[in-house]
Amino acid sequence: MKCPICGNGELELVTGQQRFGGLFVRPDVLTCPTCKAQAEQRGERLRYTFIPSPYSAVIGKQLAEFTQTKKAASIGLSARRFLEQRRAIIDGSSQPCQAPFSLKKNEECVYISPKPGVLLEQRTRQNQPYWAEIEQGSIVLTTRTIYVSHRNIPLAKIQSVNLSGQHIDFARTDRKRRQRITFQSTQLAHLAALALSDLIPSALSLPQLSSKPIQQKSSPFRANLNVPVSIPLGKGRHAKLPAFLVLILGCIMLCLLYVCGSFAIVTADATLREVGVLPTYTLTPGLTPTLTQTPIPTKTPTITPSPTSTPIPTRTPTLTPSPTSTATPGPSPTPTSTRIPMPTRTPIPTKTPTPHLTSQPQPTVVPATATTVFQPPSGYLAPGVWKCPDTTAGAAYVGSDQSDKFHYPSCRWAAKIASHNRLCFASREAATNYGYAPCGTCKP
Repeated sequence: MKCPICGNGELELVTGQQRFGGLFVRPDVLTCPTCKAQAEQRGERLRYTFIPSPYSAVIGKQLAEFTQTKKAASIGLSARRFLEQRRAIIDGSSQPCQAPFSLKKNEECVYISPKPGVLLEQRTRQNQPYWAEIEQGSIVLTTRTIYVSHRNIPLAKIQSVNLSGQHIDFARTDRKRRQRITFQSTQLAHLAALALSDLIPSALSLPQLSSKPIQQKSSPFRANLNVPVSIPLGKGRHAKLPAFLVLILGCIMLCLLYVCGSFAIVTADATLREVGVLPTYTLTPGLTPTLTQTPIPTKTPTITPSPTSTPIPTRTPTLTPSPTSTATPGPSPTPTSTRIPMPTRTPIPTKTPTPHLTSQPQPTVVPATATTVFQPPSGYLAPGVWKCPDTTAGAAYVGSDQSDKFHYPSCRWAAKIASHNRLCFASREAATNYGYAPCGTCKP
């Protein structure tokens, strides 16, 4: 294959580096023995790692990434044509041009831009300079004038010229405003400035090209998933599979191991709980576990109240004969000390808890808002959901009928809910079943 840069040398192929048996590779390298250009090849694409001078000044970073071979050849051909035109203008061997219009006497055509350009003029608006378009068309350079379509710039009135990228700026002696010609590419502007520097060397020096070559690092190693991998099957037999297929099979095996291990752990856990080695946990929705266990601490009234201790001395005389009562006045404290645990055995504590539970432990039963004890004033909208404009007592979460979020009652967003829009939820399950989602701030 011909070199896309110089168009003369034949590219020499050097195989890219390999690691781990070809599993990680670098692209192949193509080298031109004529211009010393180097490029990495990946299929039908090229990426140049070294471009010599003067081609580097024209091509720039156009081939810094992988580019199709045909496009790289087109870029190299354009660079070669530009360098040939530049050499011809410097040597004075360029072909004579023919202006598209009639020229004045003693005026000869020097250069014609192959593509049209734009003539601009620097103006000011509200103390801010800007470039205003004056004319657009073909650019013709003669021995006396620069023509941009029907506008002309006399060379005798040009004070200074500056080349910057694809722009050529002029400072004229007959005008205070600067003028600019914009070309469609940097190469066209360079050729026009090169021809102009030969006509007015005092205003513009010969533009030069950069002599620094372009050099960049090689591409890193990449995984070659098409490389065949040998898998032993036993008895001296082997199977060769592509690396990507081996990778897929390995992922499938890992997933199967994870599923089997999880199933084994769950099964072992359930077995140990059935045997009794591990405790069992019952999950109940909302606050029902706490509600069912709150009446249990109400056994304290059987021990602390004084009325339960006073009947004990009254029963001790009935159980003992009258003669012994005169003979044993002192041991009366001993029966009371020995019969202190008796209230737990007598049926009196079992009958008395009902009045004590209804009178004294009422504050502990009032928060039972989840299922049965608490009844909202306006009735349930759904299981565990009711309107609560006055109070949120008994509610585990609150929400608004104008949104789809539920919050803790202490959340700052819950405090902003209007009372007539407030909803109360007995549990998280009731809120989610009603179509509400947890708040992102308090995260209930």
